[in-house]
Amino acid sequence: MTNNLSPQQLQELAQHALAICMILGLELPIAQAPADVYPSATKAELAAAAGTTTRTLNRWLQPYQSQLSQLGISPKSKQLPPVAVKCICKWLEIDKSALQR
Repeated sequence: MTNNLSPQQLQELAQHALAICMILGLELPIAQAPADVYPSATKAELAAAAGTTTRTLNRWLQPYQSQLSQLGISPKSKQLPPVAVKCICKWLEIDKSALQR
């Protein structure tokens, strides 16, 4: 139904829906990101979050290289997708809140 609307029309529609809900006394659920969503990050950012250097981080990742290869991550990859960041944070016990930008 909303596929053919412009962004401005979608915004107006959302404002009208919000006004109607307020008039009726309905509460709208607030969208929140799931707790286990990880950002993409560079190895340098991960190393900083772990309190170490990129060289040391790469050494720590050597035992996990086969798993990273299955995710399409080579040893020379610098930018890591969220799924790889999640795995690395769990393996090395890096707090993901240190990665928030």
